Amino acid sequence: MTFTEKFTWGNKELIVKRETSPVDIVSAESKQVKLEKIDVADPRLRPTNFDKPEGTIKAKLSRSRQKMRKALVPFFPDWKPKNKMSEASYALSKSTAVIE
Repeated sequence: MTFTEKFTWGNKELIVKRETSPVDIVSAESKQVKLEKIDVADPRLRPTNFDKPEGTIKAKLSRSRQKMRKALVPFFPDWKPKNKMSEASYALSKSTAVIE
C-alpha cells in the first residue's frame, strides 16, 4: 500500500509518497526541506499564558472599551450615548451567503 502526504506552507507544496505509514515516520528531509514529528502535547510548546485564559478577543475588546469609557467620563460629564447597544451586540454582521 502506498501512502501519500501533502504538506503546504507559504507558496510551497511538498507531496511525499512512501510505503511506510505516516504514523511510523519520525522525520524526513531533503536538500530543501526537513520535516520532523513533534509532540503537540509537549509542555515546552505551550504558550506562556496557557494556564491564564483571558477570554475571547470579543471579551477582551469589551473590557478594554469599558475601561476606556470609565477613564473618559470625567472629561465629558454631560455625554450620553446615542445608541445604548449592549456589549453583547458587538459582533460580526450576519453572512449573506446562499446555498445553491
